Amino acid sequence: MSAADCIAEIKKAAGRDLADEQLDDLVTTLRSRQKQRRLAQQGESAEEAILKAADEMADDLLSEKLIAKRNEALNFKRRAEVRDYVEANFAQRPALGLEARITGVNAPRGASRLSATQEQHQLTGYYTQGFLADVEKEGLWQVFVSGALDREIAREMWEIRPNGNRGISGSDEAARMAEVMHKWQEATRIDANRAGASVKKSPGYVVRQSHDTFKIRNASFEDWRDFILPKLDAERTFAGVDDVEKFLTNVYEGLASGVHLANAGDAAPSGFKGFANLAQSMSQDRVLHFRAADDWFDYNGRFGNGSLRESLIFGFERMARQTGLMRVWGPNPAANYDSVFNELLAKQNVKGKQTLRNDRAWLDNRFAEVDGSVNIPGNVMLAKWSAMTRAVQSMAKLGGATLSAFADIPIAASELRYQGVGFLEAYGAALKGPLTGRGSAEQRQILGMLGVMMDSMKGNAVHRFSGHDDLPGAMSRMMRTFFKWNGLTWWTDSMRSSVALAMSHRLAMVKGTGWGKLDPDLKRTLGLFGIGEGDWPILQKATSKTADGQQFLVPEGVREVDDATIRQVIGADASDNAVRRYREGLEGRLRSYFTDRVDYAVITPDARTNAILKRGTQPGTVEGEAFRFITQFKSFPVAVLTRAVGREVYGRGADSLGQALRNGNGEMLGLANLMLSSAVFGYLAMSAKDLAKGRAPRDPNSAKTWAAALVQGGGFGIYGDFLFGEVRNRFGGSALSTALGPTAGTVDDLFDIWGRVREGDDALAKSVTTLISNTPFANLFYTRAALDYLFLYQMREAMNPGFLRRMEKRIEKENAQTFLLRPSSAIPTGGGNRPLEGIR
Repeated sequence: MSAADCIAEIKKAAGRDLADEQLDDLVTTLRSRQKQRRLAQQGESAEEAILKAADEMADDLLSEKLIAKRNEALNFKRRAEVRDYVEANFAQRPALGLEARITGVNAPRGASRLSATQEQHQLTGYYTQGFLADVEKEGLWQVFVSGALDREIAREMWEIRPNGNRGISGSDEAARMAEVMHKWQEATRIDANRAGASVKKSPGYVVRQSHDTFKIRNASFEDWRDFILPKLDAERTFAGVDDVEKFLTNVYEGLASGVHLANAGDAAPSGFKGFANLAQSMSQDRVLHFRAADDWFDYNGRFGNGSLRESLIFGFERMARQTGLMRVWGPNPAANYDSVFNELLAKQNVKGKQTLRNDRAWLDNRFAEVDGSVNIPGNVMLAKWSAMTRAVQSMAKLGGATLSAFADIPIAASELRYQGVGFLEAYGAALKGPLTGRGSAEQRQILGMLGVMMDSMKGNAVHRFSGHDDLPGAMSRMMRTFFKWNGLTWWTDSMRSSVALAMSHRLAMVKGTGWGKLDPDLKRTLGLFGIGEGDWPILQKATSKTADGQQFLVPEGVREVDDATIRQVIGADASDNAVRRYREGLEGRLRSYFTDRVDYAVITPDARTNAILKRGTQPGTVEGEAFRFITQFKSFPVAVLTRAVGREVYGRGADSLGQALRNGNGEMLGLANLMLSSAVFGYLAMSAKDLAKGRAPRDPNSAKTWAAALVQGGGFGIYGDFLFGEVRNRFGGSALSTALGPTAGTVDDLFDIWGRVREGDDALAKSVTTLISNTPFANLFYTRAALDYLFLYQMREAMNPGFLRRMEKRIEKENAQTFLLRPSSAIPTGGGNRPLEGIR
């Protein structure tokens, strides 16, 4: 058979005539595949190679036709599901219904928390925590976190393929780790394909390749080319490429500019049609193919993030975000969102059309947050440097964040109360976290099954107080170290563990109760995730897990319910695939219940919060960076309002605050309990911070103290301090600069220093204060008082005689506070002339 005959067969498989340009592409691809086959299959003749290459291409085209039909059906189904949900539950407020399917809302209408955001979140927890639980179960935790065997693990991953040489590294631990990694990477691939992608198995795959834009830009093209070229599999990488130099130049420029962050690609299977097609971007082949595992590893160390662990976890998160979005909005999410919006718009009356059009902007902001387009930088370098600046501010300003986190306790208790848990039991569960820590090994296995994320692994503690910035690897690791040292990572993990285990144990204890006799608050909460009376018999038969003598109901228990029982719920004639889909769906909904409500208990800003703050702006743009700088440290208080307060106001069915206060469904009691308990624990947080600074607690009989405590306990943290004068005292910033974000405060300080220098005034004391307040790790709550008395007070007094007495008077006047040990009594006026004067 000639090449022309081969092309005729391919055209037949395509089911259509092909243009000359397409024919040219076919010939080029056909010759490339022929070459690859002859290299891979020694002894195969040129004619045999081209015939088999043509067969492969024909099969691919046929597969693409099937993919196109499947995805067309999936897109239609997802559009219909969203449209029907909105019309059934939010007919009068369609924008709120769309938001429920994008980020979730508090209103208990249908499965209003079962959004794309939550699907992404539960899948991230499932993949990451499931993997970590297996790692710990295999006794490989230290191997994974230390990175000592990363190269050996990469070699073992490379050999997981047909006829691969498993055990090549000579390390049993590396081989077992590779098997665990492969298991969970394969789980992400299968889930993505079921949602609409077509991700093929790729021989020689380790983890998703990372490219550090900073490292690549700092190297010249020649350095990058000379390093990578010998490591590339030339036949696979340059198949069909005429000009290798030009090809590598384009790749380098794309990586150095950050274009790769947009998930864009030049080529994709033609079975994926439509704009902003997510399934298409997921299904594209790699551009760079390495010769061997060591080549991949060396490149990742030089021009990637350098960490196998970080690359793996990032891969889980990325696949979870994409698969979760497709599960709700289909393989072509953006097009489906636009289509559903227009369908709903067409059904509105004149006033309704205008209202919905006005709502489009903030809906788009939320969708951009969920599909990730809001995170694509306009200018990569501006985005990176801005993110690093904010990271430095976080490490300089949040040394006492753990003391502020005492306010987590009443918020966690209020979430459990919302689910129907008794007052004392709710506070017992909330207080248990700080007292017992992250739980035993058996309990951590349970947490892995629940999908509840631990900050100790992900390093996301900063996200509770600041924005979601994309940081270079070294800065990201520095941030993780900081929040580990200041205790916030441990605190957050402990609180999340305690609440999640309490929820799981409670379900295990009540699963023997009929649906009609369950606590109404628990039924309402389960209903937020589409778990209703029909699903309860399945959960009753789900296997519970035991840890430390206690029973826990976990999502994996649904897998052990037999098919016959499930058919009693979904229909006796349900197919095996229908049974599988129901089982996996219920497992995911139950996992969503745990992951979402834990984030309500231990407040974590979500996509909705970020959309409110970022307003759809992108990093690396003037507007985008302005919003990110201004809203730094504001994500937590906004999340308190949208989650904790929003839950109490709208979470029992009210449409407005006025209706909530009149309903009598527990809204007023819930709000009152939240406010009063937050004030009490806010006072404890303030007192702890005062003691850490060597000051006596504020007067509990003062109305101003309790006002400050209420703001502190309500999640405003450093901004609560600012409202009551504390930020000026501690950091020297003005109210305006604090309102505009900590970086603006630093800029304001620098202008102040410059003004003093220009006027001939002494600027040294102010310079030292500014330096200290912007130095990472300098404000850790357990070292700051010692640092003050050992060194800083003496230095300030020496540079500005009388500074300490003026500071004491100002604090006494503004806060009605005194020092436990007055600095002026330990350090003489002028600072003295002996080192460590303050501790003599």
